[in-house]
Amino acid sequence: MDTNIISKAIAKAGGVSALSREMDTYPQQIQHWRDRNKPLPVKHVVKMCQFLGDVKPHDIRPDVFMAHWEV
Repeated sequence: MDTNIISKAIAKAGGVSALSREMDTYPQQIQHWRDRNKPLPVKHVVKMCQFLGDVKPHDIRPDVFMAHWEV
């Protein structure tokens, strides 16, 4: 996963804690996605796309979502 997407989401939310509230998860999980460059779990992809607005599911998880899918 592109850590720039996570960093962009953190900046838009105003911090890791704020993003964790938006994503309904723990701040440690957000840091894990950012710092360890692990793929965002599929169950969070749509919510992340909706939060960012200009990102498609394929941008986050091309291994799961086809390029033409939209949220």
